[in-house]
Amino acid sequence: MAEDDLVRVKLFENIEAARLAISVLKENGINAQINDEEGTFDLGLNDDPETEVIVRRADLERAQELVEQLEIPEDEICPAWTCKKCGEDVDEGFYTCWSCGAEYDPATGTIE
Repeated sequence: MAEDDLVRVKLFENIEAARLAISVLKENGINAQINDEEGTFDLGLNDDPETEVIVRRADLERAQELVEQLEIPEDEICPAWTCKKCGEDVDEGFYTCWSCGAEYDPATGTIE
């Protein structure tokens, strides 16, 4: 196996998460790309529910460490909530109400 072979860092649930990982890897000097099922590079315009990010084999270990740091433990993800200030429903993962800007307090489960 050659050091410049391309290998999978991770299979991401969506294109946005894959793009974030690619940005972080690039900031750390690692070139990464999205790989589609046919083994060709795409622009992330497919509808596949999972997106593979690949790097050179020589960069794999460091890339996996960086990608692992991006993962948020399930118990730390903000649940979906209803803003008590304006009544809007806020999707899971968002700590700020999109409508009025109120902040969700994870300690109390209420807005600040």
